[in-house]
Amino acid sequence: MLNIITALKVEAAPLIEGLSLKPQPLSKHSIFSGCGVQLGISGPGCANARALTRYFLGRQNPENQNPESHNPEYQRELTYWLNFGIAGSAVWEIGDLVLAHTVTDQSPGKTGKNWTLGNGINLNLPGAHICTVESPQAAYQGHNVYDMETAGMISVLSDWNLLERAFIVKIISDGPSKPVKSLTKQDLQQMIHGRKKDILAITEKIYSASLK
Repeated sequence: MLNIITALKVEAAPLIEGLSLKPQPLSKHSIFSGCGVQLGISGPGCANARALTRYFLGRQNPENQNPESHNPEYQRELTYWLNFGIAGSAVWEIGDLVLAHTVTDQSPGKTGKNWTLGNGINLNLPGAHICTVESPQAAYQGHNVYDMETAGMISVLSDWNLLERAFIVKIISDGPSKPVKSLTKQDLQQMIHGRKKDILAITEKIYSASLK
C-alpha cells in the first residue's frame, strides 16, 4: 500500500485523476483512495502534514498509536509513503523534479533538525536537500530546495523508524526567475500537468515496490 500526502489540491489533482482515486466523505481529512493507494490533502504547513501523517498511522494501527511500543510485525506491514508537492530553488529549473536525500527543519523552534533518507529504490531523479520553512521562501540559498511540509511528515515517520519507506518528490515551482509571490493557480496547474506522466510513473514505481 502507498500513502501519499500533498499540501494542495492542485498538487493532488494529477494523482487523483491518473490513479482513479475516489473521495472518502466520512474522513476528517480530505482523503481519496483506491487500489491500495490513499492520498490525503493536508493543507499548507508542517503542522498540517504532521497531523495527516499521524492520522494515516492511526487508521492503519488503531489500537496502538505509540511509536515506542509498535511491534516489528506491524512495521513490516506498513505502506510506503510519498510526499509530493511544489518547492522553490535558486539552482533547479522551473518544472524540474527532485528527490530528497536529506531534510532540515528550519521552522521556528526546531533548531535545524536533520534527517537522512535512503530506501534503495532508483527513481532516476536528482537528489536534493530539502529545507522546510514556515512560510514561502523569497531568499533561495545555495543548492537548497525549500518547502513547507516535508519535515512534518518526516518527523513523524522518524519516530516510527519508517524513514526507509519515505519518499519526498518535489517539483520546482519558483526561484529567482519566478518568485513565489508571482505564482498563480494556473501556473501551478500547467507546470504540474506538464510533468503528469513522470509523476504518475514515479508513483507507480513506489507502489509496485510496496507490494514486494
